Amino acid sequence: MISASARWTRFILSILLILVFILLARVLYKKQQEKYNYNSFHVENELFSALFPNADRLVKKLSSTDALMLPVMPANLTNAIEQVLNHPNFSFSENLSKDCYLSCSETDFLIAFKTTSPDAYDLAEMLQTYFDVTASASESGLSVDGKNYLVSQFNHYLVISTQPLTPQISTQRENYGNADFVLFSNEFPRGQRHILSSNQHQLVWEDSVAGPYSPPILHAGYLPFVPASFSELHFYGSHAFNEDSKYFFAEPDEQAFSWVDGGLFFIKKDSFSLLIAPQNTDADLKLMLEEQTLAARGDTSLIPFFTIGSHEVMPFETTIDWRKSLPGLSENFHLFTCIDNFNVLANSIPAMRWYLGELQLGNLFLKNNRLRTLYEQTLPQRAHQFSIIHHNGTNYSLSSKIWNNAQNCIFTACETGQTAQSTETVKLIADFEVEIIPTAVQTLRKNDSVFVLLSNLNQVVLYDTLGTKIWRLNLSSDLTGVPQIIDLENDGTDEVVFFQKDQIDIITQSGKSCSGLPKKYNGISKGGIAVNYDNAFNYRFLVSVGNQVKSLDETGTAVQGWLFTGMTADLQGSVSYYVTQGKDMISFKDMTNTQYVINRRGESRLSKPVKVTLPNESGFVVGAFDESSLRKLGYRNNYIFNYYLLDGHKDSVKVDREVNALSAKWVFNNNQPLLVIEEVERVVVLDEFGYEKESVLKPEPNQLFAGLVITDGFEYVFADNSQNALYLLDGFGKMIFPVPVTGTSVFHLKDRLLYTFVGTKIKVYKTE
Repeated sequence: MISASARWTRFILSILLILVFILLARVLYKKQQEKYNYNSFHVENELFSALFPNADRLVKKLSSTDALMLPVMPANLTNAIEQVLNHPNFSFSENLSKDCYLSCSETDFLIAFKTTSPDAYDLAEMLQTYFDVTASASESGLSVDGKNYLVSQFNHYLVISTQPLTPQISTQRENYGNADFVLFSNEFPRGQRHILSSNQHQLVWEDSVAGPYSPPILHAGYLPFVPASFSELHFYGSHAFNEDSKYFFAEPDEQAFSWVDGGLFFIKKDSFSLLIAPQNTDADLKLMLEEQTLAARGDTSLIPFFTIGSHEVMPFETTIDWRKSLPGLSENFHLFTCIDNFNVLANSIPAMRWYLGELQLGNLFLKNNRLRTLYEQTLPQRAHQFSIIHHNGTNYSLSSKIWNNAQNCIFTACETGQTAQSTETVKLIADFEVEIIPTAVQTLRKNDSVFVLLSNLNQVVLYDTLGTKIWRLNLSSDLTGVPQIIDLENDGTDEVVFFQKDQIDIITQSGKSCSGLPKKYNGISKGGIAVNYDNAFNYRFLVSVGNQVKSLDETGTAVQGWLFTGMTADLQGSVSYYVTQGKDMISFKDMTNTQYVINRRGESRLSKPVKVTLPNESGFVVGAFDESSLRKLGYRNNYIFNYYLLDGHKDSVKVDREVNALSAKWVFNNNQPLLVIEEVERVVVLDEFGYEKESVLKPEPNQLFAGLVITDGFEYVFADNSQNALYLLDGFGKMIFPVPVTGTSVFHLKDRLLYTFVGTKIKVYKTE
């Protein structure tokens, strides 16, 4: 007889065996269930398949099916994806599964979900509830808007398809990290990862491609002199560049890249092509090109170096044909310059001028916030190659290649979408409509307040900086020049002087004339000037009337004791005034070219009449108060002329560096005369001895030079009136604003504020 303890032992063992059996059955069941994965499902004649690890996250990032950048899909599938995008509140993870998968041919497709709960009837109800479609179900499948689809369950996979399927037992594909989806095709058998963020679409994949043996290079150090404007930008780099160049370039010439230290940039901008790379210690490119140029010319002539801005440029002839190596280079390089050990080659003079202009303006890659952000976010820090293609606006394509071994390459690519141009760094502080079309913009002070004065030939309007009109005057006769701003009472409140053809008027900020004004001249005037003698705010107003220059007080009354007896004809040009060695110099000419220099009492500083006719003549007289050094300045054909007023002696001095002047103008700054020369592509400032003080390239050749503003330093304003664009450059030729601002050549720059008229508006920008 079996004891009670033995029976209990048998019972417990039986229970344990049953549990082991159940556990083994469950393991076997799970193994049976897991014989399929998404890679088990493919339509016949498949063109591509795609795995979406998190469908809900992806839907929130998409605006259309085009953003997926998938190959062409059947129309029914495209429409289905558009329906999903139009109903972003539908949750895949709650109703179907977190991830999904599709496979496509030209005409057929399947969609798979990792779930066991819904059947065809559940799907039909789900579609009608959440989407704008008509759906019904049967035992065999699903009908959506009149189209029939098969619904199949393969273990824990639900598959909707347009054709019967025979799933295959397949190896599970690898984990693809944070990819939004992975595309598989004959071209990408190992999968192309797609990552979407903001307005960017990034791709990563691998392929078996022979390449460099040496590691990729850190390329940020090669960017300092790369321009921000380009059509194509290509980088090639390696720690053993000379040995690896055969993998980068087709038919590389032995000397073509022997001088490159680690990496180079090939840049295209329309028809312009540039090569920028640092010089190594093994081969000197400049010396190499000089030798080849002299050999080609038979050592019979010197190389005709020339300058663009402050850079020396060497034209050269060479046996090297870079066109064989660099794709897209149609015209071989034949110009050379060097910038801080970076050699620069260009295919044309316009290309070199454009590049050096961009360099001067500071329009460089690393200074462009948008480009720098794109570069840092989308390209690996180290690479053997990368390219950036500019399509239009802010649309760019970026790609890179990294060989992790000599036979395997990791590819990356990124497409960016259109974004709004950033103008955050240009502060527009006022923008208001105005009543007149001004030819001059000026500002008035009233203690700490600023007002905007607009004028043309016979209209003047005053606004505050919010655009409120203070007053408007329609003048009875034309102005002879721009209104002159004075502080009549030395109280911090400006007044405005109108020198008109037949009268003088001084207007307060209330729009009213000062006491005793306006005052008629009893004749016709061609101009005048307000003079603040000794800065005592006891103003005198020197005005031409016929062949007279009269001195008037603040009421427009002739000053007693004025001794000037008159000119031989009417005024030519304007009246100028300056002080040298404590002495007043008032100078002007009449229509017979007779020059007058008088003091504040109207007494002549010249012992006899002097006639002066010089090309591009200065409107002022320079020199000390003694007449032996008093002279007028002129300019023509690279010569500066000095005409001494005492004896009529004329001498000349050749400018230090030849210029090709479109125009020449003398200005007076801190008792020093300056000659401002405008060329086709630059503006040059010379002193009276012909030495260059400053030179800046225009933002664009043939652009209108709108003016030189002299404050603490020189500031240059260029206008493109056809595009309503205004460029403001500092004395080094750098852009003060990061981009051109909307404006025209009607402008005023004062106290770090730029005022400009454009269209029907005044715009005010802050420059710092």
